[in-house]
Amino acid sequence: MKKPRILFYQGELKTIGEWSKIRGFSKTLIYKRLMRNWPVEKAISERECSRGERHYSAKLKDYQVIKIVEAHFLGLTFEDLAEKYEVSTNTIRKIINGQSWKHITNILPKNKETST
Repeated sequence: MKKPRILFYQGELKTIGEWSKIRGFSKTLIYKRLMRNWPVEKAISERECSRGERHYSAKLKDYQVIKIVEAHFLGLTFEDLAEKYEVSTNTIRKIINGQSWKHITNILPKNKETST
């Protein structure tokens, strides 16, 4: 049986599971932050942000999403953009279709005709 990981924060020792219940976000989030070498204090205390470049697993920055949309409107394919930004074509498709990065894509023109 795997031994639970104990973390010291604000003078208390608790498992990741206990900290997740206290802080109100998932054990997985805390664990992934620690695996990415976040300091324990930040991994436990920083509120979960599930949007944009501040998301713990984001591969793109907000400005890159804007450039992706602009480049697509100028004719670049999903495949070209995926290769350039080192993400999947599905990621590009979701950005262009407004299924992800909505906080960015909702403020951009929806089609080529409105972007000129």
